[in-house]
Amino acid sequence: MAGDLSDVYAYVAIFGLFFFMLHRLLIIAQKNIDREYPAIIADEFYNSYGYSFDFVLIFRVGDDDSTAEEANLITRKWTFQDVLQALHDANLETRLFFSCQRDEIYVKVRAKPERLRAEASRINYRLQLDPERLRAKCNVGKKGPNGAYIWKPIRFVEDPQYRLTPLSPFHYIYAAYEAEPYREDLYRQYAADNAHRHVFRTVDRINLIVSILQAKTDESGAGLNLALMLQKPTPKQPALLGAFPLHEYEALKRLQQRWLNLLGAPWTQPIDEVKDYFGERIGLYFLYLQHYTAHLFAPAALGALTYVVGKVLNRQEYAAMPVFAALMMGWTSRFLITWRQTQAHAAMRWGTAGIEAEESARPLFEGETIISPITGASDFLYFPSDEKARLERRALGVVVTMILCVVAIVAGIYWFQYWLGRPERAALLVLGGVNFAPIVSALLNSAVIVTLNLLYQRVAIALNDYENHRTETEYEDYLIGKIFLFQMVNSFAGLTYVAFVKDFLRLPCLNATCTGDVAGSLSTIFLSALVSRAVLQIFVRKLSQEARFRRETAGMVPGVFPGVVEEQYVLNEYPAVTGTLTDYAGLVVQYGYMILFVAAFPLAPTIACVSSFLQIRIDAWKLCQAVRRPLPRQAEDIGVWEDMLRVLSYAGVLYNVALVFFTGSYLVDVTWEMRWVCFILAEHAAVAAKFLVEELAAQATDDTRIQLERQAFLVAKVIRHQADESAEAFHGSATAPSFALHDHDEDDWTYVAPALRPLLRERHEKSDWGPLPPEVAAQMLAKQDAAGGGGGGAAATATRPASLSISV
Repeated sequence: MAGDLSDVYAYVAIFGLFFFMLHRLLIIAQKNIDREYPAIIADEFYNSYGYSFDFVLIFRVGDDDSTAEEANLITRKWTFQDVLQALHDANLETRLFFSCQRDEIYVKVRAKPERLRAEASRINYRLQLDPERLRAKCNVGKKGPNGAYIWKPIRFVEDPQYRLTPLSPFHYIYAAYEAEPYREDLYRQYAADNAHRHVFRTVDRINLIVSILQAKTDESGAGLNLALMLQKPTPKQPALLGAFPLHEYEALKRLQQRWLNLLGAPWTQPIDEVKDYFGERIGLYFLYLQHYTAHLFAPAALGALTYVVGKVLNRQEYAAMPVFAALMMGWTSRFLITWRQTQAHAAMRWGTAGIEAEESARPLFEGETIISPITGASDFLYFPSDEKARLERRALGVVVTMILCVVAIVAGIYWFQYWLGRPERAALLVLGGVNFAPIVSALLNSAVIVTLNLLYQRVAIALNDYENHRTETEYEDYLIGKIFLFQMVNSFAGLTYVAFVKDFLRLPCLNATCTGDVAGSLSTIFLSALVSRAVLQIFVRKLSQEARFRRETAGMVPGVFPGVVEEQYVLNEYPAVTGTLTDYAGLVVQYGYMILFVAAFPLAPTIACVSSFLQIRIDAWKLCQAVRRPLPRQAEDIGVWEDMLRVLSYAGVLYNVALVFFTGSYLVDVTWEMRWVCFILAEHAAVAAKFLVEELAAQATDDTRIQLERQAFLVAKVIRHQADESAEAFHGSATAPSFALHDHDEDDWTYVAPALRPLLRERHEKSDWGPLPPEVAAQMLAKQDAAGGGGGGAAATATRPASLSISV
């Protein structure tokens, strides 16, 4: 008898509704893409260099009143006049104008190419070398003042038959910028407009301007701590209202035309263009989202087929579900291995390999300035390790307390579910013959998960700030750890209880089996997460943006309209700390739902695939049209998130094996002792196989490894002028050496020169040999007599020359 396919139809309808909503959103977005923006003012700077202002600082009118009683220490330190003077002293150009309401002052900032080159040289900013110019340098080598080669011409085998990698030897080679004539023409140049080319992209100019703004005054910088100035110690008096990069509307328009399309395949995303406009960190996030979505296509199709067949057979459990779960465990290994290699390849192509080792201290890091124990410079910020450990212990105590609160809330939800399931209350949530008790419990659990995650994120950020981490990478790794630990309990505790504890406690399951309860709860959580994300990312963001626009334009003189810079300020700020972190957290939790409980709900990969497909479009729209342009930041990898994915993958093995052997009805006729034996054997075998496969796989492909080794070699030669290891290094001279060839080894104690034979005979006759045994001495005399003809030294030297001079 055919099963009930109403669930399948419901999923199709829900997915269709989301695609329709996204289609309408992209239609609205297209109007913004087609909008005509005012042209850049072609002043002398623009005509000379082909670009204009890249950054803006926004001040409240009157912020320079340092005598006001409500002014705080931050606003007194960085008054408007002081900031303008600092910008001028740092050799930055500015343009000031009032907002349309005349309650804010906008300070647009730009820097000339020579100022950018000086800053890039100071901070050893990495830039890509031009492949053809690098090839030309390598072909001629480098000679010293005396005309001899420092390093000889370098030529690689580029015949496809013999190449070890399809990559050209001179592509994707990066080196720290050095402002010297010999090296200047080596760097790749980018078009600023039709007439000007520079070695810096727009994101490079933004990064360098921010570096100048925050550099110390004795390093020719402005000495501004932007992060501290943007903080609001009192509600009305931040030193800065805003500080963000400005959009380039022509470049943004080209990017959106390629990116914001509804049905484009994940692998058609213009990832390199995204990286060049928003920076490597955001580019890496979309690369991960692309990789994740593309790898879900096959599991999504197979999972949908498994789910539909189960519905047709009208069975919540059947043999194909454990098989599909086993295939998914193998899929996790392949997914993680290929992602590890993909991000390593991206780091090579984008020049971020090893970038984390070069990080400096965070602007908000606090410490005592001492002499550096490494370089001896007097600019090292010291913070005692025991004090840091004490702060971390306190923060950990808060995290553990909040996790215990989550466990108590989850227990309360399921006690409420048990209370509803009592026979005397069974009819309370039955409408039209349908029992809504499972749906209500799942919705309540979903609402608690979403709400607690949002609340805890603020607490985690406050705790991370309290711990005072030195670098951005360390700060983010600790923040990810806090968020992941909390979300693991908050997101998975309820489902873990339903899957493994509920049946053990002999509590009734609401969907005939506890496997059915897991599937029902997981379905509701998946869909509610998709709905909440759409609501928060689209509707709430649009409403808040419109409300802020009304506030910013209230009281304007009729006929006056805000300019494009003011329009960007009205947009929501892209959070510097939690921007991509929140997006990664959502994807990792979704990955956990899919992997941990796939044996109970084979449709999970399908929902995850559709959700990720939609998320690419939603996040792309958000970055292009709903938020200010983020500060471009570099990233080598996705950081600790990769470790979290691996933890969930191994946990998925335990969960799914336990679902099959304990929760499911596959082994109802097998004793619990035998189930435990089978569980331990199966789990150990699966974990061992998974571990071996992942450990034996290469961290990076041969293409990536070879290109990074080429980069190290070419930079050492072409940029650093490392000398070749030539014959001069071994012999110290370029002239041909002369050697003497002797007819015997003078160090051989068994050979005695002819001139010493009379003395030897005399000592032999007196039996005075010292340490030499007499029989050995006799053998030596006999040997020398046979070779040299007696005791005369002259005869011996006449027949056997002592040495022969040979020139090489």
